[in-house]
Amino acid sequence: MICLHGSGDTGGGIRDWITSLDRDFEKTMRDNDVDIVFPSAELRPYSMAGGMEMRVWFDRKGLGAKFPEDKEGVRYSVNKIASAFDKKTYGDVSVLGFSQGGCLALHLGLGPSSFCDRIRSVVCMSSFLYDDSELFSFLKERRNSPPPLLMMHGKEDNMVPMELGRKTFERFKGISKIWNTQWSEISDLSHDISREEVVKARNFIANRFIT
Repeated sequence: MICLHGSGDTGGGIRDWITSLDRDFEKTMRDNDVDIVFPSAELRPYSMAGGMEMRVWFDRKGLGAKFPEDKEGVRYSVNKIASAFDKKTYGDVSVLGFSQGGCLALHLGLGPSSFCDRIRSVVCMSSFLYDDSELFSFLKERRNSPPPLLMMHGKEDNMVPMELGRKTFERFKGISKIWNTQWSEISDLSHDISREEVVKARNFIANRFIT
């Protein structure tokens, strides 16, 4: 299982965050023979921070559906993560991400990466895709059904408004009628991770590994 942090964070940061909310998270995964990895993004200039170097998976010009997607940056991070996990060592993979990491989780888990035939599930929290994302086009042309997807978003998110996430989810739903997609709105949650989300995520992922 690959857990992806948001912009400016690290793998260690999201690990501490998740385990502080749910002490059983890693134990549940281990009990189901699931290894968890928390990679960190490289330092790169980030437009939303005035060009300052930050640990981000790709660049962003702004938060809104009409901004252009950094397709080159997305592909770079997807390929780097996918190449780090050999098929002989990790036969099945699930992906979870928060905020910018949630966007990358969608690309990594649903897109044309080397994981394509190994993905068991994808969890995306507090994130969205830009309208011009090439992932939409890929999914429309995909012959087999994508892996199960759970998207969650806080109703009080003022940084990444929930409507952005819901719009992405609705576009996904329109791509395939047989695709197992789930949407969950979390009351009284801002741009944050809640215990409710973490518990839902671990149950969603664990069930896909043991069935």
